[in-house]
Amino acid sequence: MSISIPDNEENVKLCTCPTCPTYKDSNFADTLFCVRGKAKEKIKATGCICPSCPVFVKYGLKKTYYCVIGKVSEV
Repeated sequence: MSISIPDNEENVKLCTCPTCPTYKDSNFADTLFCVRGKAKEKIKATGCICPSCPVFVKYGLKKTYYCVIGKVSEV
């Protein structure tokens, strides 16, 4: 069964992507990668805080680096 995570304002507010080391080092223009898909920008992977994100916890996600691997429904 695939996990479905809403792309809504509540989850955007919960999202911790902007505080992630990889986010800060990669000049991303978007957030909520677990829902919206991998980043279009070049990625400099310098650490991942997905496991501490409230969205990750709320929906029981298992993987990390969604900015690299893509949204939950595709991985």
